[in-house]
Formats: sequence, structure tokens, C-alpha cells
Amino acid sequence: MSNPLLSLLDIDYPLIQAPMAGVSTPALAAAVSNAGALGSLGLGASTVAQAEAMIVATRQLTDRPFNVNLFCHAPPRRDARREADWATTLRPHFARYGSTPPDSLSEIYQTFVGHAPMLELLLDISPAVVSFHFGLPERETIQRLRQQGIVTLATATSLQEALLIEQQGIDVVVAQGYEAGGHRGIFAPQAPDAQLSTFTLVQLLRRRLTIPVVAAGGIMDGAGIASVMQLGAQGVQLGTAFLLCPESAADAGYRAAIHNSLDGRTVLTSAISGRPARCLANAFCALGEGYPASAVPDYPLAYDIGKALAAAAKAQGVHEYGAHWAGQGVGLIREPIAGHLHPLDHRHQDQHCAKHDFIIKPLIAVADGEVAESTAADHTGHGGETNQHHDGQRDPGQQRWQGFRQQGFKNHVPDVAAHRQNGFNSPVVHLVERVFRQTGKERKGADGYRHDGGGAAQRGADDQPGKGDQGDQQYDKRQRPADVDHRA
Repeated sequence: MSNPLLSLLDIDYPLIQAPMAGVSTPALAAAVSNAGALGSLGLGASTVAQAEAMIVATRQLTDRPFNVNLFCHAPPRRDARREADWATTLRPHFARYGSTPPDSLSEIYQTFVGHAPMLELLLDISPAVVSFHFGLPERETIQRLRQQGIVTLATATSLQEALLIEQQGIDVVVAQGYEAGGHRGIFAPQAPDAQLSTFTLVQLLRRRLTIPVVAAGGIMDGAGIASVMQLGAQGVQLGTAFLLCPESAADAGYRAAIHNSLDGRTVLTSAISGRPARCLANAFCALGEGYPASAVPDYPLAYDIGKALAAAAKAQGVHEYGAHWAGQGVGLIREPIAGHLHPLDHRHQDQHCAKHDFIIKPLIAVADGEVAESTAADHTGHGGETNQHHDGQRDPGQQRWQGFRQQGFKNHVPDVAAHRQNGFNSPVVHLVERVFRQTGKERKGADGYRHDGGGAAQRGADDQPGKGDQGDQQYDKRQRPADVDHRA
């Protein structure tokens, strides 16, 4: 049966790049979308003006759908005594780097709940997809977005949250397992957390929900994608796997922390921001282990002082206090290396931004080894070329890609017209296709049917119109009425 998520999001592969506020960029989101998946912008930390600028910048790089993500956290509970005590706790750490804590803590991120100016921006600029983290906005807000033709997603960490998401009319639920990097999407961080794994949560939600379920948490490669899709997920969301891509805004200290984490150890801590978040083990995490979560000011107040401490340490060349969010399995990701990628279509090589092809590299480390090390037949391009000449030397195309990496990527702007013209012939699309070919999944063609490697449309017995076809009819955004009852 065909995948309703593809039609709903108008994408070719059921893969979403996690929003990752502070790390995602227009370049990253556009590159992922241009590859046929769904790129994302994390706007939870942005003002209305900053959000508009990021959306506009992304649209200059791609004409494909992309997602914008907002935070729906409850306003922080102010407690002057607790805030002062936490500042006192951190004061020795500030002093170590020649600084002092801020005199007061600010609510540095505004919640989307009740944020009328941000809503008006979204209604005016109308991104294809809007997603929510930490909770949900008002039902009226959700309805207004959907009436505008915007597809909505929301994160759930439990069955109770997922049921509420469906009841409020959200189109897709993102099942965030305990393994996920960054902030837990839990609605009430003070409430008990069942800490369900991605494996368990996906199966639980698939049994109880009628809307598509996207798996998130600890998925780093094609093998992981195949596993959760087999469990019933209709899509996957990956964040950590993209951290080392050149389009990511992760700074040198963040990237070094990933490289230096030999065992990939991560810790769930509230000390950095005031909300539970999974981070690479560092000095801030160790500090937090000595205090209960109740000692930390509410999010995002704690994040205000946490960022100040990280900045003070960074100014002295120390990166041990950074918010280096990462999921379990971070040790499985691979840094994009040009020399490991084959320019699958030399004819269009100069028309495509080479950096796009590095976006998918972390995803192709499958169970049976790197795709780049598989058979020569797997690397044959449209012209029948492989990544080596008969004399054993690397071909000129591969050397040129290595040059792109050595020279940097700042001056390379995606050629949207070329992507439209060449369609599925772009090298990055072939790399994405290889991931899903090895997971047993196919891309969606322009006709909405699945296609085999040769591009021929296929319909199996299960794809005949009838009961098995209702999902596509219900979730195709081109046909979806604004007031559809998701529980019908």
C-alpha cells in the first residue's frame, strides 16, 4: 500500500530533518527538501522578524515544501528565591572563566501559545508545513492554519499526548522516543515521564491512532529507518544524523565534542535549559547531576543563565558547557566526506551544489557497511562510469568534489532551476533513493504511485481502491477538507 505521508507532505521520501533550533539553517533545510525529503527550520528561538527572514531565505534556495517548528511551552513560573539560588550555584563556574551570572533571568524564548504576531506571519507567508514541540497551540490556531492549507505536525512522547494531538486536529504525530537528542517534547516536564523508547512508542501509537506516525529518536542510518518503518511508522525524523553536515550551524566546539565522544555517551539533563534534554556528556551535565530538577528554574529562564555560562567558557576556549544536544547512537553518524561520494551524474555535476550531496551521507551507513564501499555496479552513474578509472585513479569528477570540500561551501548557492529541470537525476536524489532502496522502500513518483528502480509505476493487490486506499484519500493535502474529522 502506498504511503499517505508522501502525498500529505508532497515529498518523495518519508524522511524529515528535525528542526533543531539553533542548528538548522535555511541552507540545511533547503538541501534536504531539494533531495526529496522534508527540510525543517527551528523557529522556537526566533522573533517574528527573524522567523520571516529565515523562511524567505529558505524559499530562495528551494521551491520544495519545508517545515517550520514552533515551541508551545507553558510560560515559566517565576520564583525569585529559586532563580537566585541557581545563580549562586553557578557563580563559581562563571568565576572560573572571569565572568559573573546575569543579575536577573529573562524569558528568552516566547511560546507560540497566544503569540498572535507569529500566527499572523504564518498565515500570511503560509509555509507548507508547521510543527509544534512542547505542547499544542489553541485549537482555533490549529484550525486557522489548516484552513490556510498548511499541514500540521506535533511531537508526542506518550500515548496520552498523542491522543490529544489527534483530538485537536493535527495531521501527523511525531513519536519522539527517549533516545532522541535535544529537548524532550513532553507537554508537562514536571509530570512523570514514562520514558518510552522509539521502538515501543511507535508500536503503541500505531495501534491507537488513525493519523500518520513519524518515528524520531536514535535513528541514524538506513538500518534504523528500515527497522522503525517495519514497526509501522510511516516516516522518520532525524536530527543528530545531520549535525556534522556543512550546512548545519553547529560550531567547532560542538563538532569536536561529537568527534571526541568515543563511546557516544549522552545524558538527559534539565540543568542547561530547565527542561529535560539529551546532551553529549560534558561539564554542565556533570554539574546538573548534583542537583534535582526542582532546583533549576523553569524553561527558558534556566536557559538564559545556561547560555551565559556557555558563552563565558567558550570565550576562554572551553566548550564543556555548551548545549551539545545529541541522540543515543550519535557514535553511528559519519562526517560527510567528499572522497566517499561518487558524482553519479557527471553531466549535471556543475549544475548542482555539491554540498547537497553531503546532506544524505550520514544516512547511508547501513547494516552491511558503507554504501561507498559496496560494489562498483552500485556506483555506476547514468553514463556507466564508476568512481575509479581503469588505471585505478580517482576520476576528475570525484577530485572536483574533494575540491569543493577543501575550498568550503559559502559561495555555492543551490540552483533551484537546475533541480527542477533535472528532477530525479540529481546526485543527491540518487543517494537518498539508495537509502530507501536498501530499506525496502520506494520513492513516490509524480503520479503518486510508488516506483521501482527503473521508475515504473506499480500497484500491488493491496493498493487497489478500497479499504487500503482510504489513507491516501484522507491525508492527501490536495483533497483534504479543512474540517476533516481525523477520527472518522
